[in-house]
Amino acid sequence: MTMNVLTLSQRYEENTIARIIVNAIPYVGSSLDVALSSRWEQYQTERVTDLLNKIEKELSELKLEKVDKAFLESEAFFDLVYQIASKAISNRISEIRTGYAKIIKSAIKGEETISNLEELVWQLSDLQTKDVLFIRKIKELYDSGREVTGIVLSRELHGYGYSPIECEWYLYRFENLGLLDHPRNMINGRGKIFFQKMPLFDKISNYMGL
Repeated sequence: MTMNVLTLSQRYEENTIARIIVNAIPYVGSSLDVALSSRWEQYQTERVTDLLNKIEKELSELKLEKVDKAFLESEAFFDLVYQIASKAISNRISEIRTGYAKIIKSAIKGEETISNLEELVWQLSDLQTKDVLFIRKIKELYDSGREVTGIVLSRELHGYGYSPIECEWYLYRFENLGLLDHPRNMINGRGKIFFQKMPLFDKISNYMGL
């Protein structure tokens, strides 16, 4: 059963970091004690609950005394959390919410600049369900030391019925997003072009926990 909003309020009452984050979430922070009833509102609640659970997991080992409380109250951090919360509510993909939770943790720990993390939020928000499927399979190919082409990817995704040309189109899509690249001095037939991963590919897949 989905955790209701009142339970969320009680659960995060004693966790200062989580409470700050909860209060920044649109439609939730200002109405934690209001029960939601309609089906669409239930979807919203489920997504918020999942995001909060993932945030709680990421922050579980952080000690409050080591956190810059002034940063938690900063406009930059609020903007980041608000963007994440708004996008999480409008996206059904669990892996992307995992990425959002890791971004919040990274911001709190000062691992990356806010501007870089804001850009990463937008990059994650551009991904759809099929994108995550393709990225996961492409990562498996790279991790196993295999080459990535439309033909190879099509074989790996044979159960989904994607042709080599469709798979190559997705590889080009990821290239346009800055995740992949391919040599320009090679002549290969359709579906046979080799794609190389860019640093952003590893960054995106790691944030999503793939």
